[in-house]
Amino acid sequence: MSEQASPIPPSPLQSQSQLSTTTTTTMPSPAPSSADLTHFLTHPWCAALLSAPNTTLLPTPSRVPKKSTEDSFFAVTLRTGDTIPFMLSFSSPRPVAAASSQASDGVAAASSAPAPAAPAPGTSTEQVSTLFALEAGLNGYPLTAHGGLISALFDEAMGVSMMRLRCSSSSPKCPTGGGMDIVTASLKVDFLKRLETPGTVVVRVWVSERRGRKWVLEGEMVVWKGGDGGEGGKEVVVGRARGVWVEVRASL
Repeated sequence: MSEQASPIPPSPLQSQSQLSTTTTTTMPSPAPSSADLTHFLTHPWCAALLSAPNTTLLPTPSRVPKKSTEDSFFAVTLRTGDTIPFMLSFSSPRPVAAASSQASDGVAAASSAPAPAAPAPGTSTEQVSTLFALEAGLNGYPLTAHGGLISALFDEAMGVSMMRLRCSSSSPKCPTGGGMDIVTASLKVDFLKRLETPGTVVVRVWVSERRGRKWVLEGEMVVWKGGDGGEGGKEVVVGRARGVWVEVRASL
């Protein structure tokens, strides 16, 4: 699904109504910007994802420039008209079919069953998805996103998922003035198919397991092929990843 190069979006707004509110979160502001939401709602595939039952928009603090230079990679370097002009995160129930099966040809499994009830934040039945609008300034090969960029997208999406987990009502360790006390320890990425640009991609992340201070996350990178984002197309998985995040001790 191709897109024209977009202008640099405005800074995120301090308030934005959620599509639906099914869980309580204490994640810090800012909320998703209206520009990001408006952009993705113009694409039928993205609009369908965002309007699915029990979907909740999430803030993306990493898109906000900070004096400390924290998050400058996604807030400044990759927030331009020819890189990633738009980005939006949301949580939703993880479909049973997706959790139990993976198609060998990279085509995402579909399920005719209705979405399950809204899960508790951070549980294994919830997934956190991040939409990215990708432009040609991210290319390694012609019309193809750089492999390092793909790894960065997985890591960023997992970071949003960890923020959701840590700032939920069941995990009150939410940073109020500084960075999170949890970091990436390892990230393994499988590049399954070429990621074309310009275009739109969604990275879905879910918690696989927890081992003491370690959190194991899994994710998949999905694009829409055919049908111009509407009927007649299908979701295609272009990459998968497994990451380990570790809680940093206060003495470190």
